[in-house]
Amino acid sequence: MIVNGTTQVTVPLGRGGKYGSMAVDVDRFNDTVEQHVYMYGLRQILNDAMADKTDDDGNTLPTDQIVAKVQKRLDALYAGELRVRNGSAAEPVDPVEREAYRIAREKIEEQMKSIGHWPKKGTDKFGRAVMARIVERKLDHTVESYIDTWLVANPKVMTAAKRIVAERDKADETAMV
Repeated sequence: MIVNGTTQVTVPLGRGGKYGSMAVDVDRFNDTVEQHVYMYGLRQILNDAMADKTDDDGNTLPTDQIVAKVQKRLDALYAGELRVRNGSAAEPVDPVEREAYRIAREKIEEQMKSIGHWPKKGTDKFGRAVMARIVERKLDHTVESYIDTWLVANPKVMTAAKRIVAERDKADETAMV
């Protein structure tokens, strides 16, 4: 966004802007800093793809399978996609979709706990709980499509997400003035 002749971006602080946001004038970065920020971001995106180095049973994946997860993310970037799913669901990039996704995960997690599908131990409890529900109900879903189907069945969540993001954007604009 151009503000007063300079390029400014708003960076959310914490997951989903939990701690607010900060306006950054990227024109003030010299070439070295700009290159570092770019490489740090790319490295982070690729490393996020391999954050979970275990399979669904908690066994450590071999190196070639970990690298394959990173290659899948890179291929998606080359294809112009910012959102890639590696097993369990990844958060969308669009702020409204991300907020709707956050709400959906919270509600689905509550449901999984109430019906006894929440694992007591291990990694990716959310994904494992949803998969247990999918298997139990004999559904033709992945964790991702389960969340998407839940969002379609609960359209008020998207309305609430739009309102929340609009309120957050308005608060950010007010803070920058």
